[in-house]
Amino acid sequence: KQYQVQNQAKFREKWAHELDTFHFPNAENVFQARDRSRQQRTILFIDHYVPHYDKDAGSRSTFMYVQLMLEMGYKVLFLGANYFPHKPYTQTLQQLGVEVLVGEYMARNQDRWLQDNAQYIDRIYLHRPHVAEQFLGSLEKMQPRPPIIFFGHDLHYLRISREQDVLGDESLGKTAQQWRKREYNVFDRVDKVYYPSQVEVDEIRSCQPGLEVRAIPLYVLDASVSAPYVFERTADILFVGGFNHPPNVDAICWFVAEVLPRVVERCPDIRLHVVGSNPTDAVEALQSDGVVVYGYLSDEELDGLYRKVRQAIVPLRFGAGVKGKVLEAIQKNVPLVTTSVGAEGIPEAASVMHIADSVQDFASIITRVNQGQPGALERMQAYPQWLEKNFSKDNAARIIEEDFGPPLRQLPVQGEAKRAVETAAEAE
Repeated sequence: KQYQVQNQAKFREKWAHELDTFHFPNAENVFQARDRSRQQRTILFIDHYVPHYDKDAGSRSTFMYVQLMLEMGYKVLFLGANYFPHKPYTQTLQQLGVEVLVGEYMARNQDRWLQDNAQYIDRIYLHRPHVAEQFLGSLEKMQPRPPIIFFGHDLHYLRISREQDVLGDESLGKTAQQWRKREYNVFDRVDKVYYPSQVEVDEIRSCQPGLEVRAIPLYVLDASVSAPYVFERTADILFVGGFNHPPNVDAICWFVAEVLPRVVERCPDIRLHVVGSNPTDAVEALQSDGVVVYGYLSDEELDGLYRKVRQAIVPLRFGAGVKGKVLEAIQKNVPLVTTSVGAEGIPEAASVMHIADSVQDFASIITRVNQGQPGALERMQAYPQWLEKNFSKDNAARIIEEDFGPPLRQLPVQGEAKRAVETAAEAE
């Protein structure tokens, strides 16, 4: 037994720097000691559930920022509003090194957990207005309360107001006003507001000039496009969009009813591929000889489909925010035809995509691209430089570090390690 005492002293001397840098006196600050995160800033993500990164643009965006913050050196925690450990998405986060707060215990003891660990959380990254409403009461009780940065994904009242303008449904006006009240109430209770589109940022500032609000890229992308474009491979068209989102349902139904017949007149062999989770009955009913409705496809299957089409379309008639499917099409290196709504909030959009709003113009551009007419494919040459300039990791990381603080803290060195540093400094 006497060797245990002697070895303890030897162990302490040998590992003095490690112990003083990362650890604490016995049983203190276990939250940081258990994973040596003493020098890291800790970010708590809160979203509706763990990101289903292959099913919708919002989840893909959240997942990209989790990955980016981990790469930058932050410690990341994730709390889903439904507390459910969705597979395989929960395990994916855990394998990246994210602590995922899920399960019955967390659901019942959320407020206690938040209070017990408030001192260790440097920022809270809160997503979506309805999730914010669920959690703000609990977050406001934390002592000390960490700064809260809210990401709205898209401005709901603006999107619904535009839907009313297109569809003429007067009941949507009341819904839009309700969302406006709810969203601005959230803004008033957080420290900073993010939206992916400068159009939304300007809208908020026009209504509430003093608010801390800024634009942040929706996606964090590599500048290189994913694969070479082969014009001759096929003449088909691709639409991608989750169908829990009403603008996507309206977009593809409008396109098939109004635009596609005009395209087929000039390009009779063309086919439309429709991909997206949770297709509605209206979307399923579009299936025909010229329209293939897939529903959900894995990322690998979708990537293969991108390689087999001549162009992608995003025919949105209403919506808000930056559209993930627009950015995805550019990174997948296919020509893109969209509307002004689809291009909204995207910097220098006209330099990398075709934009048309009328039925005739939309059909005409698709035909030009399909036939490879002069000028129809030239925008693709700008894809890599445009991605690097507007959606690179460096751009997003700069914003994150400004608002979340540097990922690593400069902590004073203690004990034996401090004396070693001082001795080394004197020797120099």
